[in-house]
Amino acid sequence: MGKKQGEELTVKATRPLSMLPIPQKVYTTAAYLSHLFRLARLEFFNIVKDPYFLAILLGGFLFLFFDGWFGFPTFGTPALPLTYYMLEVKDFNYILFVYIILIFYTGEAVHRDKSVRYDSIADALPVPNWLGYGSKFLALLGVCFLLVNLVWVSGVLNQTIKGYFNYEFGMYFKDLYLIELPEYVQLAMLTFFVHILVNNKFLGHVISIAVWMVLFGVRNFGEQDYNLFFYSYTPGYRISDLNGFGHFWKPLLSFNVYWLLLGAILLVLGNLLWNRGSESSFKTRLKLARQRFNTPVAVILSLLTLGWLGMGFYIYRNVSVQNTYRTAEESRRRQADFENLYKKYERIPQPKITDLKVAVDLYPSQRYVEARGVFMLKNKSLKSIDSLHLNVGSALEHFKIKSLIIGGLVPKLIHNDTSFRYYIYRLPKTLQPGDSVKMDMATRSENRGFANSGFSREVVYNGSFLNGSDLFPSFGYNAGSELDSDKYRKKYGLPKKEYSAPKQTDAFGLSNLLFNDDADLVTFEGTVSTEPDQIAILPGYLQKDWVQKGADGQPRRYFSYKQEGLMDLFFNVSSARYAVTKELYKTPDGQNLKIEIYHHPSHTRNVSRYVQSVKDAVAYNNLNYRPYQYRQVRILEFPRYAGFAQSFPNTVPYTESFGWVADFSDPNKTDYAYYVTAHEVAHQWWGHQVCPSNTRGANQISESMAEYSALMVLKHKYGEDVMQNRLKYCLDQYLGGRANEDKFEETLLENDSRSYVWYDKGSLVLYALQDMMGEKALNKAFSDFANKNAFLQKPPFPTSGKWLGAIRAAVPDSLQYFVEDAFEKIALYENRIKKAEMTKGKGDAYQVKLTVQSKKLYYDKKGNETGQGKGNDLIEIGIFTEDKKTSTGQTRKVPLYLKKHWLSPGDHVLTLAVKGKPVKAGIDPYNKLIDRISDDNVIAVE
Repeated sequence: MGKKQGEELTVKATRPLSMLPIPQKVYTTAAYLSHLFRLARLEFFNIVKDPYFLAILLGGFLFLFFDGWFGFPTFGTPALPLTYYMLEVKDFNYILFVYIILIFYTGEAVHRDKSVRYDSIADALPVPNWLGYGSKFLALLGVCFLLVNLVWVSGVLNQTIKGYFNYEFGMYFKDLYLIELPEYVQLAMLTFFVHILVNNKFLGHVISIAVWMVLFGVRNFGEQDYNLFFYSYTPGYRISDLNGFGHFWKPLLSFNVYWLLLGAILLVLGNLLWNRGSESSFKTRLKLARQRFNTPVAVILSLLTLGWLGMGFYIYRNVSVQNTYRTAEESRRRQADFENLYKKYERIPQPKITDLKVAVDLYPSQRYVEARGVFMLKNKSLKSIDSLHLNVGSALEHFKIKSLIIGGLVPKLIHNDTSFRYYIYRLPKTLQPGDSVKMDMATRSENRGFANSGFSREVVYNGSFLNGSDLFPSFGYNAGSELDSDKYRKKYGLPKKEYSAPKQTDAFGLSNLLFNDDADLVTFEGTVSTEPDQIAILPGYLQKDWVQKGADGQPRRYFSYKQEGLMDLFFNVSSARYAVTKELYKTPDGQNLKIEIYHHPSHTRNVSRYVQSVKDAVAYNNLNYRPYQYRQVRILEFPRYAGFAQSFPNTVPYTESFGWVADFSDPNKTDYAYYVTAHEVAHQWWGHQVCPSNTRGANQISESMAEYSALMVLKHKYGEDVMQNRLKYCLDQYLGGRANEDKFEETLLENDSRSYVWYDKGSLVLYALQDMMGEKALNKAFSDFANKNAFLQKPPFPTSGKWLGAIRAAVPDSLQYFVEDAFEKIALYENRIKKAEMTKGKGDAYQVKLTVQSKKLYYDKKGNETGQGKGNDLIEIGIFTEDKKTSTGQTRKVPLYLKKHWLSPGDHVLTLAVKGKPVKAGIDPYNKLIDRISDDNVIAVE
């Protein structure tokens, strides 16, 4: 067939079958292993060549890539594509694709032979169980390896496209192959076992998904998170440039070994239950499993089980013996019990610290700290004091008071609550009003083993950061540890808690400072020691540093600091292998100011922003309020285990992730390193010079004033016409905060715990007020208030009422309505522009007709509308041409007309003449007022 007619056929000679070689049967382990890897390769390519697999993989990779591309903005400003950021995005959306692939294709691999009807042949082959079984699991290991490698492929691609070439492959290797890959393998092990156990592909999928949903649900909704009981879960961790993988290695590797051993046990059991032949009932497979169970299997299972149980005991000992694990319910119950036991001591008179000398010895490699404090105590109350209440609030669980001497004598311990760490000592001599006594205390705080969760960030190998409360107990009851939720307070029989701070007329609140009730203002000095290659820092001026042998006989580096004048009892201790950038700045009043930036050696990119912000902030606050009290400003970096910046006397610690590695190349993105530094520097005036009382609303004196000062520094640096983005951000944050309020919103005057009020509403209100009445006039009021209340050494300490009184005294009568609305009421605007039309005149003259609507609404604390404004409001009207760029590349608005109008509620038609072509126009175009819907404030001119 197919041959041309007439073509001759030739027949090739063949050898008889008898002459063919006889195949040799080889049943050796080496042969089985060879077949194992060949079959695994075949199984692997059966998976990865599947179009559905490729589609899911592509989807996962795209999510991974774009999460890395857009991830980790702060205030809308992106960070540099550092390797640890590229690694962290794997837990955003990509992990879902990993679960889908491993769950689905584990079922495909296990049941493939049945799906293609090859099982009757494969099951009859004279090969051991583990060959076919193992080849399928090895194929899944290959898939896990492929999935984990996509993370670094995406990361490196992201970094390269963005022009960042510090790939840090060592970090990729450690995180992906030693931490992440075991997690994928553990998932494959469990899913593999489930499919073998149920012996049905679709039921296996359902059960596998159900297992992970139950685990997730119990942890997140059932509030159970004991990692030892949740398959494949490990404690959280965070990579840091300062501290690397740090102290996370031990718990991560321990848990991974624990779960891998359990997974290996499941694999051995799965091999015993592996279905071969047409009999597939569980009863039959269980009978076969008994037959397959032999001495080698018993030995392997015994070793794996002993290893698993041994590692479990090791983890349990670390988590629950060396440390304490509590469920969320237990923690809440504990808070309630503490309040029930000790609330009665909340207002008991306690001595105040007047002078403190500390000696702190940090041991970063061993992760512990020893401290000694010499305190001068004074009874500033009107009652005698016969006992000292010590309340340990250290974040380190293992805290010990090694010694306590008061007035040269050891006081008697009359109440010893080691559970709540509340101790009462009988004073050797009763302190009468005005009496003073010296107290000497030595403590030790340390980390032991590892906890179930949490970063344990206080003492680390490089980048330790402790507060004074981590080193020494506070005096008396701390209301800050109480339950806040009314739901749980009711559950535990506690009364409703509407406020955290006393009323502004409360004598107890007026006699204590907001951030610390153990002292008024104190004198302070201290010595801190650390490892020889680190720099340790306390507030104050460095007197000297030296190296000598410590108590352990090893070389240690010592630093001695002393603060000038009085300061709030609010100090920190830090230690790291820092690089230091120093600059000398002459302030506008002619003083020399030392600016020192302590940072990771590679984090030099944005150091100049911190320096410039310090200069501008000190200059602004100096000129507008009162002189800076110190000759130095220090900014120091600590690991990214927490996300805050904090202002101590002349020292501002900054988290590693807050500006040091930000990408400020786009000038239109918020330069939050500059902005937040200005905020923290302003706290040297508002919080450290003017120390508010512990009363409702007092935190506005600290936080709202610091935010306002930072906004004004921004305004003077960049100009008013680029301020809208920042004002809009504050507005949106405030509106979002009040929308999510679960109790009630308090006024700016009385607010005591809602940060969206003191930060966002406070800054908007003060910015708008200076815009209405004039910056100099408002700042004169703040300066007068500061000069009257700075460094007060006796109560009553400042309240928000006094602050508001100073403001009211400077505000003209016509604007008193705004002060009342902004500080004493909850008022929101609904301003909008309905129409904007222009008519061209001669040359570049235009006439613009605007139809605007003004409306003001009042709300009660629960967010219910209570009425509408009836009087006139001073509201800005703006007409703008095309935006332009500043000299630094920022987009700025170009107003052709920008003036304030007194508008009554309702619609208004305004006809305005401008020079230049109008492009857009609006009412309150810069978002200076608190407008419920600000997106309708500006429209294009027709």
